[in-house]
Amino acid sequence: MAEYSGFDDWFEMPGGEDFVDVTDVLVAGARDMESEEVLLMDGFTLMDAMSAFEIGEPRLDSGMILEEQRRPPFDPLTPLLPEEVCWILDRSFACEMEWHTGKTLSQSVFTLLFVHHLPDINPEYLPPEEFEDPTRPRWLITVVIRAAILGLLKCCDLAWRELSKNRVHDVEDWQGEKCDVSLLEGVNAEVISRILDMACDWLRQSQFPETQVAALCDRLLLRKAILQLYRYNFLNDTAQARVEIAASLGLLHRVRGSQPEVSPGSPALLAMDPYIARRLPNFMPIRVTELPSQDKTWDMLQVFLEYWQEVVHLVTSPSLLTWEVAGALRFALRRSVPPPFHRSLVQSLFFDNNAVLGSHQLGWLVEHFYEETIGIPYTTILKAIERSTPQPEMASMRDVIERRIIKIMIPHVRSNWFNPPRRRRHLMKDVLQWHQLYDMLLKDIEHYQPPDERTAQILRAIPQAAQLRRLSTSREIILSGFQQELYAPEEKPIAYWYLTRILDVHIGCIEDLLPIIPTDTPTFCELLFQAEHLSALQMISTTLVALTAASITSPWHRISLNFLRRYKWVFKTEFDALVPVKPEPDLLAFPDSLKQFLLDELYSPSASLQLARDILSHLAESPHDWVGHWAPDRREYLRSLAEACNNLGRIAPASLRELAGFNLAPLKWIPDHRSSVIVLSNTTTTISFQFLGTLLNFANLSSSTGMKRKSSLVSRPSPYHTAVTLFEAGEGAVETVVRRSKRLKTGLTTETPVSEPVETEKHAVGEDLPLNTPVKSSKKITTTIKLEEAEESTTVAPATAAIAGPSKVRRTPPRWRETYDAIKRMRSRIVAPVDTMGCDQAQLKETDPKSQRFSTLVSLMLSSQTKDEVTDAAVAKLREAVGGSLSVDAILQADESAISEAICKVGFWRRKTQYIKQAAQKLHDEFDGDVPKTADELCSLPGVGPKMAFLALQVAWKINAGIGVDVHVHRITNRLGWHKPPTKTPEETRVVVMSPSLNLQSWLPVELHAEINHLLVGFGQTICLPVGPKCGECELGDGSCPSARKVVKASSSKKRTKVTSTRGTPSGRPKIEVELEEDTKLLVQVVPPNAPELEETPLDENAGVKAGDLS
Repeated sequence: MAEYSGFDDWFEMPGGEDFVDVTDVLVAGARDMESEEVLLMDGFTLMDAMSAFEIGEPRLDSGMILEEQRRPPFDPLTPLLPEEVCWILDRSFACEMEWHTGKTLSQSVFTLLFVHHLPDINPEYLPPEEFEDPTRPRWLITVVIRAAILGLLKCCDLAWRELSKNRVHDVEDWQGEKCDVSLLEGVNAEVISRILDMACDWLRQSQFPETQVAALCDRLLLRKAILQLYRYNFLNDTAQARVEIAASLGLLHRVRGSQPEVSPGSPALLAMDPYIARRLPNFMPIRVTELPSQDKTWDMLQVFLEYWQEVVHLVTSPSLLTWEVAGALRFALRRSVPPPFHRSLVQSLFFDNNAVLGSHQLGWLVEHFYEETIGIPYTTILKAIERSTPQPEMASMRDVIERRIIKIMIPHVRSNWFNPPRRRRHLMKDVLQWHQLYDMLLKDIEHYQPPDERTAQILRAIPQAAQLRRLSTSREIILSGFQQELYAPEEKPIAYWYLTRILDVHIGCIEDLLPIIPTDTPTFCELLFQAEHLSALQMISTTLVALTAASITSPWHRISLNFLRRYKWVFKTEFDALVPVKPEPDLLAFPDSLKQFLLDELYSPSASLQLARDILSHLAESPHDWVGHWAPDRREYLRSLAEACNNLGRIAPASLRELAGFNLAPLKWIPDHRSSVIVLSNTTTTISFQFLGTLLNFANLSSSTGMKRKSSLVSRPSPYHTAVTLFEAGEGAVETVVRRSKRLKTGLTTETPVSEPVETEKHAVGEDLPLNTPVKSSKKITTTIKLEEAEESTTVAPATAAIAGPSKVRRTPPRWRETYDAIKRMRSRIVAPVDTMGCDQAQLKETDPKSQRFSTLVSLMLSSQTKDEVTDAAVAKLREAVGGSLSVDAILQADESAISEAICKVGFWRRKTQYIKQAAQKLHDEFDGDVPKTADELCSLPGVGPKMAFLALQVAWKINAGIGVDVHVHRITNRLGWHKPPTKTPEETRVVVMSPSLNLQSWLPVELHAEINHLLVGFGQTICLPVGPKCGECELGDGSCPSARKVVKASSSKKRTKVTSTRGTPSGRPKIEVELEEDTKLLVQVVPPNAPELEETPLDENAGVKAGDLS
């Protein structure tokens, strides 16, 4: 049959006699297709193509067992040694932990074959053995292993019940397919616990060595303890739950110390079958997974138990603030997402069966929503509404608003325990809901007529609760985009820019609320923290706008589409019927903002990052008692972010002049890093500035797009980079861009008439000059500083004015000497706590000069974050505790516990105990037991900063080396308007940080440096209080103090000026608008570089004035 050699192959070809081989045609056609492109015939879907695969295709496992996968048959009654039983029990924990990571039961728990053979190992159904190996008794299987497997299945059953409540999502977060295998749903958990106890009794009565008995019993008891934790009602049994968690962790520690080993041929290995899913009814694709190693299993179990500890801390913290802080910190620190079971459990504990935290009615949410967001109890709000209602209302919006708050708050708090992508999607929906509530509250308070200013303040604060929530939510959405690496490189600058705008409005809302919130409330502490924290974030974001701007290379159309897609959560049509969103998502404002920012060559990215680092470091060392258990986590987050600022600040350019040659490493949020901060990778790229031309084209879009701009710019090549073209105002050109700033009204108005011309004076170089530039006007000028819908003027000034170097003229605040003398007169009539209990009083009880100086230093170290009364008592008690004299030797000989007991009333007493001991040791070793005479040497001591150093030199050595600026000096000098713009920290108040002439030491006469701290501290303790200053008792309340709470009625029908404390924009300048009459001429002084005297430059009558140039 040689002639028919291929005859049999013909019958293998489908298609019959008309068969044509078209393989070559398909191969040729595939060459013209793109990679991964799929072509389908009409009516032929991808599902049809998949179903055409041969059923034995290896990619679709149908149960075909390959030769290398064949295993000996499993006999559940094969005798086992105790160490083999231990190994099986250990692997049962590995199976359980693997299921909690998101694997299916068929890939994890059900791979333990004893699960499927429980009837076969039930001792009640087995005949007794005649000949039993005492080293491998059958009861190790029928009693010990059976008890452990029953406990495992019951734990899975209890977890499955919680997971199936739809708090977390099947398939997305966990796998709920049971494959028709029983999880002992009908068996009481108490019965399983008794079976585990009985197994332990069998082991204790056996003849096995104590080590083997202890190892097996520990594993059974660990299973029982975990079963108990699944059963607990944490809202009622928190004390017992703490005990059970501690016991479980202790058992786990013992179990880890006795890990058994099995030989390669052990029958125990046959108890695990990773291919068991082939024999189970399962709708999921069959995929073999490898169980974690035993060491990793114990690590996973330890984390699993520790999550229960966090659950206990949560249920014992009945506060919305702590729940939200706990959830938000987990995302901020980029820690691993908790197991689905615990995320579901936390959500159920927060709200279930129409009760909050198990015992509170729904009204509890409304009460805590207001009290913990704006610091005003709901009862106070209701009383204010009642006082403001002109007549009894027939129908009230109260019930509608309360239901809306409840409807939003429950899923909002729960969302902190969603998986990260789902949480971000939920927050996007939340933005609209919070803004709808804000709109509803605004319209509601319009109907009320407050009888007094305090009631009006309360009513104005009500909508701010929803506003703050919306701004926080918007911030989290943008930051989560970085964490989840969603932004393309060219989207990052826009994301940072929009984040700075959100932070700007957020900080403003907080500053508006702080004056009306009691300072001793957790809400005040949290808002004060957030104000500083958000300020640091704003500095970081502003800097990163500049550092990442070079990545913008796409055309405007592409950027616009990306922006609409990425920020679709603020472009929903539902917003159109509501009050405008603040800040508006106006992409058209970005190019002009970026252009102006990059032309500011004096802006220092490195200094901004270092200032942000200082703020964050200060916050990390401050108390956070109001967040309870999560205070260490918050400090860890702050320290990590501060370290990132420090690392980036070291390599960031000192000014934008150096940006052209700066090698920028790609910035990203590293997902597997414990701290979600911006870090630098090893690959560097050089910034290109060719995108500036595109940006400048954006700035000249037609008015039909919503951007109203005038262009009078002249281009010139940059002296710093050949690829850059700089644009500056043409000769004599000053253009104004007007936009809306939606800030809430404060209700305080006054008018500033200037009836007579004020001539501008000439000043010699080095002569004192008021910070506020003199203004010359031929007619009345009305200045308006608005906090609602104010038109802000952004001026494009000549480049020479914008980038002028530091002036040689020493500027001073206007009339500062009169203000200073008035404070001295008031202080002469007042005895403040600092007068009788300040640091200068500590030395009076000592006779030895060294002890006098050291007691002064100790008093200063204890005074941080502590009232003078407490500090004075602590110094006296410490002196008594160390033997009657406060000296270096006495401290070194004293026990730390004695020092701690003496100073336990001061803030941070534990850390201060260490600082005092360490400082005393350093003084003894390096300074001959005496206080050093220089500020640098003092600052080298643990716990001593610049303020303490300068005060110690002034009191102990009578050396005037600088001004000791504490919170009182910082607050009062800013209230007096002595810093333009206002400073953010005490150290910034004292010395130059970002720009010249903004600090006390630059203009205050040296002879006043030593006394100003004592003067203003006493003034701040008695009259100019942090909250509720006594302006009625202050001599400066007549108008000398710009922050005085006083309303001056207008004497004219012209527009009024609203006098209020203004705050800085990201560049640190206040937002001010000047409204001039038609025939007004305005002259503003501009100091060009190296000018011997000031010259007058006229401005156009309709031009705006830059912040900081206004008198």
